[in-house]
Amino acid sequence: MISIATITAITPVRWYNNTVCQDREPAPTTLPTEFFACFTDDTFLFNTNIYEWDVSPTSAGNMVDNNFNRNTILLTTLSAPALAETYTATVTTGLGAVVYTTNTTAAVQTTDEIGLDLANKINANPRVSARYINARNSIVIESISTTFTLSSAFSPITAGQSTRFDNPVPDLITRSGTMAWDHSFTGSATIRVRSLGCGATPSPWTSVVIDVVEERVLPIVVSDLYEPLVLNADTCGGRSTGEIPVCQVDALTLPTQFFTSSINASNTVYSLLS
Repeated sequence: MISIATITAITPVRWYNNTVCQDREPAPTTLPTEFFACFTDDTFLFNTNIYEWDVSPTSAGNMVDNNFNRNTILLTTLSAPALAETYTATVTTGLGAVVYTTNTTAAVQTTDEIGLDLANKINANPRVSARYINARNSIVIESISTTFTLSSAFSPITAGQSTRFDNPVPDLITRSGTMAWDHSFTGSATIRVRSLGCGATPSPWTSVVIDVVEERVLPIVVSDLYEPLVLNADTCGGRSTGEIPVCQVDALTLPTQFFTSSINASNTVYSLLS
């Protein structure tokens, strides 16, 4: 008797939807107007979770999609695993080109093992994130900022070893959204996000409500000052604030200290040395 494996859907069938959040990682942090989303099983859906952002009411402002550079590299198995093969990846960012190498050993020789080893090494690059998706036999590299450039090259891309790479496929993927607030808006605004990347039907919207409260910033008014005065007063230790010279000054002439104050109610006293 042969037992045929079946997949039973969870009822009701639905998305495990993404959540709307703001990045709270250690420095360097993102702007407080930038929002992110992720799935519960983000690793599995990494290659397909492309987000669409929206805000309501429209009077609150505009939600701007942030597009990140991505390279996807397909790995193809050509023959049985072999030892002492060399596989290389060159990843170029604004910091320059970095070469990563995997040499097949008894522990690393299958296509999945080669892809995973290279992806882990590339992921150490501070300008990108990388992971290997074994269900698709693909290495996926993404820039970690919308302003970072990204290109890559892999070898071998022709037959000759047990595994070969396809040429990287570059594209842009929406990972976050930046809220461009209308400065005249006050009240409640709803920022929402959904996934467009898996299947013909988008996921349900997931949203967060943000209350925008008007903040009044009073202008700083520079106060007028009273006319400076010479007090010619004695101070501690037999010193004096000085007087206005009545004849030509020389190296022995003591300094003259002038005093003034603000005309407004905050009567701060200022002194000027001459």
